[in-house]
Amino acid sequence: MGSIPYGLRSEVRVFDVAERWIKRKEKLLIFAVLLLSLIVSLLLFDSKVSPGGDDSAYIERAWQLAYEGKFPYFRDPAIRSFFH
Repeated sequence: MGSIPYGLRSEVRVFDVAERWIKRKEKLLIFAVLLLSLIVSLLLFDSKVSPGGDDSAYIERAWQLAYEGKFPYFRDPAIRSFFH
């Protein structure tokens, strides 16, 4: 350590200590990260087919027609101009 400048000696020690701590708790950290990612993915999960997409609207309207009996009266405003 004689060739390492004084200011860098403490940084090297900090990284060495952190590396040893991470190696000791490696499995715990892996499981913690996996658990955290599972929780975040469950909280962000959206059950719609493709939220805001064109395909999801067609699928939802077909579901409503088949199982709820609601006829999909809403169409894209641009389509009305072609048929009138």
